[in-house]
Amino acid sequence: MREKLREHMVSLIGRGPEMRQLSAVLARVEDGTSEVITVDGEPGMGKSRLLYELANLASGLGWRVVRRFGV
Repeated sequence: MREKLREHMVSLIGRGPEMRQLSAVLARVEDGTSEVITVDGEPGMGKSRLLYELANLASGLGWRVVRRFGV
């Protein structure tokens, strides 16, 4: 199912600054710093997609990623 989902996704557009911030957070955590992030915004602003991309980035770095969804 994950492969089918990826087939239908478009490139992440306009989130370069946010992804750079999140990448920096991952780098600090890898260096041993504890971090907490909050993603907040109106419905439809791309919060879930941003976190999806963050999870893929972390997974690519060898991190164990656990995904849960809820309403």
